[in-house]
Order: sequence, then C-alpha cells, then structure tokens
Amino acid sequence: MVAKRTCDGEAKVEEASCLHVEGSSELRKQFENATPFPHGVLHPLCRDQGQLLRRVRRELLENVSYREKETDLFQVHQTGDLANLDGFREELPALWELREALYSRWFRQAVEEATGCGKLSDQIDLSSNIYSHGGHLLCHDDVIGNRRVSFIIYLTDPDTEWKEEDGGTLELFDIDEKGECQNVPCKTILPFWNSMAMFVVRPGRSYHEVREVFAKDKPRLSVSGWYHSDEPLPDGNGIASLAQLQTKDEGGLKSKVYHSLSYEEDLDKEDLLVLKKYLNRPYLSPATWHAVAKQFQEQGSIQLQSFLSDERVAEIMSACLKADQADGLATKQRPEWDAGTGDGWETRGPPVKQRYQEFVGGHNVDSARAVAGKALKHVVSELLQTPSFAKLLSIASGKQLKGQVDRVRRFRPGLDYTVAHFNAITADPVLDLTLCFVNNSDEERSTNWESGVVGGYHCYIPADPENNAATAEVYRPDDDDDELLSISAVPNSMNLVLRREGLMDFVKYISARAGGSRWDISMEYQLED
Repeated sequence: MVAKRTCDGEAKVEEASCLHVEGSSELRKQFENATPFPHGVLHPLCRDQGQLLRRVRRELLENVSYREKETDLFQVHQTGDLANLDGFREELPALWELREALYSRWFRQAVEEATGCGKLSDQIDLSSNIYSHGGHLLCHDDVIGNRRVSFIIYLTDPDTEWKEEDGGTLELFDIDEKGECQNVPCKTILPFWNSMAMFVVRPGRSYHEVREVFAKDKPRLSVSGWYHSDEPLPDGNGIASLAQLQTKDEGGLKSKVYHSLSYEEDLDKEDLLVLKKYLNRPYLSPATWHAVAKQFQEQGSIQLQSFLSDERVAEIMSACLKADQADGLATKQRPEWDAGTGDGWETRGPPVKQRYQEFVGGHNVDSARAVAGKALKHVVSELLQTPSFAKLLSIASGKQLKGQVDRVRRFRPGLDYTVAHFNAITADPVLDLTLCFVNNSDEERSTNWESGVVGGYHCYIPADPENNAATAEVYRPDDDDDELLSISAVPNSMNLVLRREGLMDFVKYISARAGGSRWDISMEYQLED
C-alpha cells in the first residue's frame, strides 16, 4: 500500500491498502452489541499478513527512542509525539505509511461508521508505548479535550502467542447503580499481534486499564492514539475520571469518624506495662523517644524500624505469609481479581482513585486471611488506640492529639494501589502513623521493597489545585526533590508523618513481582488547635 497526497492535502489510500477495511462491517456489529461500553477489535488489521506492521515494529525498536515514565497512575516506556513524521519519512517509511493510512479520510470514515461516534477531524494524536515486565496503566476513561475514539495497535512479538497469564491485557470496567466504576473488570482484550482495539471515549463510562505485564521476556509494544472531533464532548465532563481526581467534595471517599482521645501528659508505670507487651525494648527508653522527638520536630517525619517486639512480629508475619500463600498472592504471577476477598476483608474503590482491601471483621471464621486481619486489628485495639500510646505519640510529635481513625489494609500484588487526588488534600494538619508489614525474607525481596521497584511505597506530594496538577510527575523513593516524601515499605516499621495543609498522598501500585502483599495499619490523628 502507498498513501498518496492529493493537492488538497488529504491522504488518498489506494484500493490495495493493507488496512483491512473489509473488517469494518464486522467491527460495526461488535460496537452495536458491545458491553460495558462501545468497543471493538479489528483483527487482522492488515491484510498483507502483517508485513507492514513487521516493518513498523522493526523501525520502532531500532530507530526510535523511548523514555521511561512513572507516576502514581502508570509505568511505561513512551515515545514522543509521532503526529509529525514528515521529516522522518526516509528513516521511518513504514511508520509514516501506517500513520497516513490511520488518519486518512478513508479510514476515519470507516471508524465513524463502525463506532457511530460522529464526524472526526483530521487531528493526529499518536505515540508508541512499551510495557515491559511490571509495566501498567491504572483505571481511567481517557477523557481529555475533544477525544472521540481511542485506539491501540498491538505490535507484540508476531512469532510468539500472547496469553492471558502474560498480562498486558486491556481491561474494561462497568459502572454500578451509583454510576461509580466497579472494582473488577468485566471484559478482557488480549494484545494480539496485528490487531487494533478501539473504543468510544465517554465521560464516566469508558473505564479501562492496561493490566500489569507479568511475563518477564514479552514486552507489550503498541502504537496508540486518539481520533478527535471539532466539537466538544457532550455534557458529562464533570464525571470524567480526570475531573474526579481534580474535584474535592466535602464528603470525601468515605466519611471519617474520629474516635476521641483522652489522656494525661506524663507516662507512668502502668503505661509502660501496656507498651512493654508490644514494643521492642529500645522504644521503651525515654532517651530514645526524646531523640525521636528531636528528629521528628526538625524533619516532620521519621521511620522507626523494628518497632514491635520480635514475638509480636513473628505472629503477624506468619499470619500474613500464610494468607498470601492461601490466596495465591505469593507466586509473582497473575492474581485472580477476587483474591483475598471475604472473611472480613472488603475491597475499597472506586479504582479511578483506589483499590485495596480493608479488614472490617465481623466474621467468625479462621481462614488464613481472617487470622491475619485479626492479628493486625489486635495491635490497633490493644496498643495504638490506648491512652498509653497516645502519650508516647504526643511526646514524639510535640503535638496534642484529640481524635483518631484507623484502617487495617492489605495491598495485594498485581492488583492494589491508591492514587493522588484532590479529595486527599489535607485541609487541616494531621498526624499520620503507618505500621507496615511486607515479606522481605530473601535479599531480592528486601531490595525490591526498599528500592521501590515493585511499588508499595507511600508518597506525599504537594498539590497545585489552581493548575489541576501535582507538582511532581515522577515519584521515586530515591527522588532528591525536597518537596516530596517517599517512604519505602519496610517490614515492622512505624512511619510517622506530619501531613501539613495542601498535601496529597498515595501508595504506589504493588507489582506482582513483589511476591506478597503490603499489609499495614493506617492511623490518622486529629491535632489540637
């Protein structure tokens, strides 16, 4: 196929086009019957047995530079804008040819007819992405500007079949009766070679994600982009995923009910008896806490490692490891979407903002996950909620505490995370305490957690509501930026952070490569004025 320019600037694609236009009628049927929102897959995309795409793949891998990008929402290698390739026609002839065909009037008309999206403009919006081992893109709806149709052309290894256990699948989500995105997808599309997936962009409806690539040696290469309209999207931008992240409502994700605290200022012998049952010996020394207070009041945060006694930690870690094994979350492979659900554990969403499990109890069962939840909840009720511990925190922080709220959480590998959003912006300063547990039983696991390569780190970033953006694009535990704080997941570590006004926080997506969950107790303390 050769795409020729006419005098009016339109790309005219000859009858011998390698794009499989005959498949558009079948594509139209897919869109008409599709759930949870209009979508379809053109497969094969090219009728030349993929020869053009083989050349495109070779050009991308050999002649195009990719930049690694990572935020709370994604981890991917991406090219720059491929919209203007005219200056690289000789160096990238196949990619230029593909671009011309995709954005030709002929093919855009086929997309219009198949999707029912209305008239598309000639705006070109194109790039290439590589999701390698651990790469992912979390749930969103693609609504930005005048985007009308999203598309992905899969350029995975043409000689190796892609399987669902390899990951990298396009996952589509439905909404519940409240109009919120459901926690579990209802449709999976595999990135088959020489296929083109596309869907109509709809605010608050076209929820999708790229699931983590679980295969070590099968990078997910694609060319993707959008077809645009000259007309703005219909009403509904207020419920788009980006708008949800950038809107602060009074109720929050879940109304917080603080339990009041009442305590005397000085520690006495009875307090020490309570603390002695749980804390490691060094943390029973007044000298230790005065040193902690000095560092905390200078820096606003501190991580106290080996916090609980060996006996308590052994009990908790044994329960957590057994639960991960029982729920199939210790294999470093593709987990089931409902892994770990039930027996007192509930999934918290919506996934455009978060997905993790919270232990609410109330089930008289002794499954491995229930035992783990009860062990963590016991630490909350018998230590962290006590006046004795409140006195200790008051000494460490130099603050008077008036209330607290607690959550026992589990972030499952290959599934869970929270993302930064305006509802998480601190209005009044609070004291965050997180007691974290992860499996670092060997050197590889320990290095992965501490370096953050498998995610699981807790990150605080300043928000910029006026510009609808956080002030940092890439969040890394080793980032030198003084304006953000990243705390690696270290087992039996207590992390204390004074969360000042105007901060957001998130827990980075846990990769399946972690080989186990991040379990934590998250406490938030109200401060006296």
